[in-house]
Amino acid sequence: MATFVFDISTRFSPDSGLIFAATLLLLGAFFASVFAIVTGLVDWSMMVKGSRKRKAATEHMLVQLLALLIFVFAFALRWNQRHIPEAHPLWIVAEGLGVLAVFVGQYLGGKLVYQMAVRVKTSQLQ
Repeated sequence: MATFVFDISTRFSPDSGLIFAATLLLLGAFFASVFAIVTGLVDWSMMVKGSRKRKAATEHMLVQLLALLIFVFAFALRWNQRHIPEAHPLWIVAEGLGVLAVFVGQYLGGKLVYQMAVRVKTSQLQ
């Protein structure tokens, strides 16, 4: 989200520092995503196959992976131009789509937790 905001702001007030910071934020988000992906896959793999909860978790996972791919695309577009003062409109469009996908994915994740009572298992005793 910050990357999206930074890039939009450079359209009004060009700032190569914001472009570079946004690029680094994306890179950091990719590294942080590894943890979320691994833990999510572990939880997903322990769900009963064919269950309503697993189907909902699969939808959540696919939307979140779509968001990741959109942001990887945005990162690839910007990498060689990460020191320019103004964001390219295509970056902003891609990031906007990525933010939208994240919102949808988080909504689906929220449904898993708050409506379907899916929780992260911390031990076998739960």
